[in-house]
Amino acid sequence: ASNIGETCATVTWLELNAALLALSGEARYAAEIERSMFNQLLAAQDERSGEICYYTALAGRKEFSPGPLCCVSSGPRALSRLPEFAYGIGEGVLAVLQYAPGRAELALGGTRVVLEVATEFPARGAVRLTLTPERPLRFALRLRVPDWAGRFEASLAGHRVAGRAGEFLDLEADWRAGSVVEVAMDLPLAALEGPPTYPGHRLLRRGPQVLALERSLNPQVPYLERTAVAMPPRAVEPLPAPAGWGPGPVYRVPGRARTGARAPLVERACTLAFVPYADARDYRVLLPRAGALAPQPPPVTAYARVALSSAPWRVRPGARALAADRAEAVTDEDPASHCAILSDDPTLTSALGPGARRGEPVWFAVILDEPAAVVRIVFRHGPVAASGGAFDAADGGPWIEIAPERLQGWRDGHYPSPERGPWKRVGRLPGYPAAGEPRPPGGAVYELTLPTAEPIHGLRIVGRPDGDSVSCAELSGFAT
Repeated sequence: ASNIGETCATVTWLELNAALLALSGEARYAAEIERSMFNQLLAAQDERSGEICYYTALAGRKEFSPGPLCCVSSGPRALSRLPEFAYGIGEGVLAVLQYAPGRAELALGGTRVVLEVATEFPARGAVRLTLTPERPLRFALRLRVPDWAGRFEASLAGHRVAGRAGEFLDLEADWRAGSVVEVAMDLPLAALEGPPTYPGHRLLRRGPQVLALERSLNPQVPYLERTAVAMPPRAVEPLPAPAGWGPGPVYRVPGRARTGARAPLVERACTLAFVPYADARDYRVLLPRAGALAPQPPPVTAYARVALSSAPWRVRPGARALAADRAEAVTDEDPASHCAILSDDPTLTSALGPGARRGEPVWFAVILDEPAAVVRIVFRHGPVAASGGAFDAADGGPWIEIAPERLQGWRDGHYPSPERGPWKRVGRLPGYPAAGEPRPPGGAVYELTLPTAEPIHGLRIVGRPDGDSVSCAELSGFAT
């Protein structure tokens, strides 16, 4: 789960919805801004250093960077624009589009209006709005009712009015200095279905915030990939964060987890600690359904950083059937997903270095944050067709290589280019078809067992393409 959630794309999506909101005035575009703002955008920034993620995936560890990258400049640009997305002015209307504490001075029909917002949103659903026009003025205060809100009520001068989710609620009145509107909204905990690329998974959302299972707050759960939320999810309130975690809330939710070192793992009831995705550091958002937890330990490489020796989005027209699905497919435990390397891609980087030519070795690599002991390595092919998809075994390949030392250039979550060693060759995949034999079928699984467990910082499979491409559906290292 690495090369997804690009910050530049998040920023562009925010700007598009801001433009559509200005043109149409429809609440759904403000809802998209809220969803992106409280989740993907805020998740992309390190609150401690201010650094920005190029990609902010839904699993793994965030990789913040200070470097001269497009996303490192786009992220702060969007953060600086957030106040522009909070309020709107129309003819006789002052609209509150986003709920956040602050103070704004707005001009309505030539009259200056000061709006002060006091709230702990999105942790809590109480909002106090104080309006101070420079002279008594009649206009409509337009409140956006979030589409996720189970209950939304606004109180003005003792009168309580309910709003409908996903719409606007207008409060027209003669406003004077110090006029106060009290808003109360529920922040329900909901379990949402995962995307099509993660069938059988769910994620939790509380109010506008997606929640993440944080590794450091769940020491009782050895495998985040083997946990599930008890259904239906129970409504929770934020609890004080443990010492050293930070100011953000922590939510405790009943769930189940499989524990142990060897299969079959034992499934037990447990309490899981979730945090807002924006605050998560080493985490997982998508969880399997309850009752569908795999009984075997996950690979130590599950959802680790993935790198390919060719940019997977440059697809030759003749190799469309092997087009990349997504880079993290090689570590996501989903045999139906895959990624591919096109051998004559102009951006190709071979195992020998840049400037590759057709037929030179290519590789799929998995890089770990911390070293882990591996004794068994599994490779699963993606699709194989007449035009390619398999490795060419004429020179004895493909080979499995491990990185026994930290890769050069690794620092603080920033990853090097995996062609920079050291790499140690540990063997060929037993049973892989030799030169002259039929190509392996799509989905074929090959396993290499090492004589003894070896601590690794990364592993990769290297070989020459047999045709136009090579595909990979899984590359995993196991401790047992």
